[in-house]
Amino acid sequence: MKPLVAIILVNYNGYEDTIECIKSLQKISYDNYRIIVVNNGSTIKASKDQLKFLKEHTDYIDYSDNVGFSGGNNIGMRYAEQKFSPKYFLLLNNDTVVKEDFLDILVENAELRPEAGIVCGKIYFYSEPDRIWFAGAKTDFNTCNHSHYKCTYREVDRDFSDRVEEIDFATGCLWLLSVNAVKKIGYMDEDFFLYCEDDEYCLRMIANGFKILYCNRAIIYHKISASTGNKSFLQQYYIARNHLYIIKRYAKKKGMARRQQYFRWCKDIIRGRKNFRPIFRAILDYKRNRMGKVKL
Repeated sequence: MKPLVAIILVNYNGYEDTIECIKSLQKISYDNYRIIVVNNGSTIKASKDQLKFLKEHTDYIDYSDNVGFSGGNNIGMRYAEQKFSPKYFLLLNNDTVVKEDFLDILVENAELRPEAGIVCGKIYFYSEPDRIWFAGAKTDFNTCNHSHYKCTYREVDRDFSDRVEEIDFATGCLWLLSVNAVKKIGYMDEDFFLYCEDDEYCLRMIANGFKILYCNRAIIYHKISASTGNKSFLQQYYIARNHLYIIKRYAKKKGMARRQQYFRWCKDIIRGRKNFRPIFRAILDYKRNRMGKVKL
């Protein structure tokens, strides 16, 4: 019998996306899974039909507060562990659709490599299904910055091989997590609230001796930033603050990493790519050790 996989979807005002994702999961070839949907403090109510579908086809957890990406996934993982005792958690963004064989490929490689704490796959743009959003990344451990590996962002895909290899970073959009690894290193850090929590978790996995695997043939499609919007003040703030926290915790050359980051932000502000206010507030809150959810 195939190992049991608990699939965690965190929903925030994205009922249509969540239901489309579930319908794509119902078509997969892997046959031993449970779907848990965590409604993460949504400010929009689901319609009667939407709520009926969710309750009929998933274990639906209606949580009153928005506890962020980490908090929502942690709720789902704790629930799944207590109720189902799965061997793997699959953390999957709710604004995705999947290929039928993606989970077979992920689990097969996880079973072959028990040292893998995270197994991930290739992610295309939902709106441009031949263009790559993510296909593996490498990390500069001096600065904790990561970069795309063997491809560029939005590149038209030309690599259809079945390669499987170790990488340093996998986006939290698609993670097959070993439950044994999670038990050893703990759940996701809820101090981040939004953004960079996947960076921290990958670094924590590696620091504890686990590997991160990329499977080129395990494919999903992602509707980018459907729930948070693009380059908002909120996004700029959380990414900046949380990245400084990661530098403090994991970077081998902390001083150099901070200086490089400050210089990069100054250039981006001058060129109009970033706004001064959220970056300045992020630096202040980092220095004050103020983490978690904030009001801007």
